[in-house]
Amino acid sequence: VVCDDDELAERLHARPAWRAAGSTAYIAEHQQFNRWFRAYGDRQPPITRLDTTGVDDAATTRQVAAWIAATI
Repeated sequence: VVCDDDELAERLHARPAWRAAGSTAYIAEHQQFNRWFRAYGDRQPPITRLDTTGVDDAATTRQVAAWIAATI
């Protein structure tokens, strides 16, 4: 599951404080990892990416469930 950098930052900032996910360094690290997944493409082995930019939680859940059903 990936999304664009701005949305990822918003999601991390929205997490509860006890998760300590709002620091600049934490967000930058996760954005870098997210960019790697987005850029990985069809290399071997391929990775299925579900881009959830602008997608609500319910739709994301349906996408993930459909992927699981198709993959397993």
